[in-house]
Amino acid sequence: SDLVKVIEHDQSLAAKVLAVANSAFYGYGGRVKSISQAAVILGFNMVRNLSISVSLFDTTDKKAAKFLSSLWRHSFEVASVSALLADRTGLGRKDNAFLAGLISDIGRVILYQIFELKYLEVYGNGGDGVMEREIAAFGATHSEVGSWFAEGFRFQNECVLTIEEHHCPEKLLSSIRSGAHPLVALVYLADVIVSNNKTGCAVDIIISPEHDAIMEAVYLDPESMEEV
Repeated sequence: SDLVKVIEHDQSLAAKVLAVANSAFYGYGGRVKSISQAAVILGFNMVRNLSISVSLFDTTDKKAAKFLSSLWRHSFEVASVSALLADRTGLGRKDNAFLAGLISDIGRVILYQIFELKYLEVYGNGGDGVMEREIAAFGATHSEVGSWFAEGFRFQNECVLTIEEHHCPEKLLSSIRSGAHPLVALVYLADVIVSNNKTGCAVDIIISPEHDAIMEAVYLDPESMEEV
């Protein structure tokens, strides 16, 4: 009840939470009509975590708005594809996969809000070497920053791990093969699908040296990826 009251008093936040909850890829397709209903259907933790996630993308700064809106689009696309992959592979719930994809790059939002244009200069167009550039400039990668934030706000452990490792899923390959931590692999693959053949500061693609093995570990092949 307290959570619902807080969200309902922020019209922009409430609208975003409902839009995300009713996304076709999220799985509830128009069933969620109010924040109180969202709390019942999605559960307290999911509504709380969605609210925290989408509120970070809000800004009144016009310079920041352009970057954050493009990053929001990228994050929403990664979330949608993560949910599709979870549905296709049967590995994990669609809603959990959606949330993990949505917040996978939350560290980029935080670093931008702190360092602004310096962050864009360091990040460039992403790709190989971006982690090393971030460490040199800020002392941490956006994945580390995002995982610290998510842990501090008590997101699910699997979401925290996915934020931290989705650019280097090969570190968990043996666990993924055994059925553990599927979201790390699914969000990594969603990022690759969404970012393929795109450029710009919102794009976020780092190809793992074990890319083919990661696909196989979650029962996907190049044809399946192309279909998705």
